Amino acid sequence: MLPCYIDRDIFFPRTKVMQIAVVPRKLPVEARFIQKLFKLKYAHLSSLPWQFIESKTEAETAEIFGKSSILLALNARESFGLVPIEAMASGCIVVGFHGYGGLEYATPENGYWFSPEYMEEVADALAGVVDALERDDPSLVRMREAGAVASTARSPSIRMSACRLTRWRTGRGHGMLSVISSAPSLTSSAVSGWLPTMTMRCSAFP
Repeated sequence: MLPCYIDRDIFFPRTKVMQIAVVPRKLPVEARFIQKLFKLKYAHLSSLPWQFIESKTEAETAEIFGKSSILLALNARESFGLVPIEAMASGCIVVGFHGYGGLEYATPENGYWFSPEYMEEVADALAGVVDALERDDPSLVRMREAGAVASTARSPSIRMSACRLTRWRTGRGHGMLSVISSAPSLTSSAVSGWLPTMTMRCSAFP
């Protein structure tokens, strides 16, 4: 089984600006609905920038995460959900859907997590986080720290060298990971035997 991996060389906090990052690929309708609801309910925050991450490279995505104060998480019935972990590593406060698979790491200490049917509650939580950030609420400092701990658990000190990974696009534009080469200790037959099980959809890439 291919372990989830975060490249800490690119996913790290930058100087933060007050903006909400969103990777809408899996739930674009829900993303726009939450944004519209947020602006309708909280008109005083309607000018807050939203960074929709679409057709971006991994490095570009990491740059946006690093600068964004908040991530709207849109995990959708996933086995894990890597985007929130990358955002935590980048110093974002995460608000949104755990996607059930995210329950492996999602806790009340490291984010504001909801089931997908609670879209209005997500919009409310986003507004609450903006308000708390503007007040320098110390609870969000602790939440960032907890998120960093959760992301560190997904960032092994030794890089995965057993296989080199590359991204390719399907006809629908989904990011995929596939094994393309192996370390000397792995035979070609072993690698080819992994391919059906190691190729996986990866939410990290647009």
